[in-house]
Amino acid sequence: MNLIVLRSDGSWYTRPDSTLCRVKEDFYLPEGFSGIEIHKCRYLKLLKAGKAIQPRFAGRYFAPLCEGYLYYGISNAGNPVPYIDRTTILMEETPTGQPDSATISRICGISSVMTFRRGDLVIIEDPESALLKSGETFGYVDIR
Repeated sequence: MNLIVLRSDGSWYTRPDSTLCRVKEDFYLPEGFSGIEIHKCRYLKLLKAGKAIQPRFAGRYFAPLCEGYLYYGISNAGNPVPYIDRTTILMEETPTGQPDSATISRICGISSVMTFRRGDLVIIEDPESALLKSGETFGYVDIR
């Protein structure tokens, strides 16, 4: 399964599936990290495989948007690290709407350079974030 993250600055990257977490539980900060940055996000699941998807056919490929959170570990050097296990938190699959045309265009552009598989997740990061240090709490998440 691919986890494709669309950053708020217009860039994108993939996360390994080991970062996926569907269970609400405490997050233990790994050694060498001073805190985490939490970004609210929306995600959609791909319903079928596709390559070079055209925007006019996008509705056939994408499920409705749902909500979640992305964690970025802040290393002691101050750099964000997106590849820590169990840092892609996906909430229950309760649809919250459809992606806008700009997001669909971005996703279709990515499909021209990588093949999407059924079940892949496209995660759209919101620009606002919260920075937490060890011992702080955010919603149901207790940073230890």
